[in-house]
Order: sequence, then structure tokens, then C-alpha cells
Amino acid sequence: MADERMVMDAGPLILLAKIDASPILTDLPFRYVAPPEVIRELAAGPDFGHPPVEAPWLEACELRESLPAYARMTLDNGEAAAIQLALEQNIRYSQCIILVMLELYNFNA
Repeated sequence: MADERMVMDAGPLILLAKIDASPILTDLPFRYVAPPEVIRELAAGPDFGHPPVEAPWLEACELRESLPAYARMTLDNGEAAAIQLALEQNIRYSQCIILVMLELYNFNA
């Protein structure tokens, strides 16, 4: 398992699952982490308008502090929690790399 961590939000994982490209992630040298809010959103797919997403390699990491009020007003809980997790744990990689990779490979949902 890689030492570098990448914090994930539900959106990129849902997109990858929709185009059957999730296996791409296991080829990259990262440990994938997400806050519980994101894990719940993935598992409760139909409640959020998408199929459930299975990501057994995604590690849940609890937040140390509660989400700031300004973040909850402008983002959904999963997005806000993913950003908070990255800040708290100094994780420098995010799903932006995945979005760039999708663009490079010209995947379209």
C-alpha cells in the first residue's frame, strides 16, 4: 500500500463507477481516504440519486473538529468534510488529480 494519501469526495467516485472505471484507482500509488460523510453518501446511493458505490479500498477517517459553519452553508456535507479532512491531516492530494486523469483519458459519462 502506498504512503501518500488522497482524500476523496463522492462525486469523482460516482462518476468513475458510472463509467466502470473505478479499477483505475487501484493502479495508482495512493491510499484513498474519505470522511464518514462521503462513505455514507456512497453507500446511500439511491437516496442521493445514484447507484450505490462500492469502494472497499476507501479508508474512512474521522474529522478532529466539526465543520465550520461557512463550509456547511456553501458546500454539501461530503465536500465540506473532504476539504476539512485534507486540511486537518495535511493531505496534499485530492480527487482533482482523478478529474484531470479522466480528462486525459477522454472518459465521458
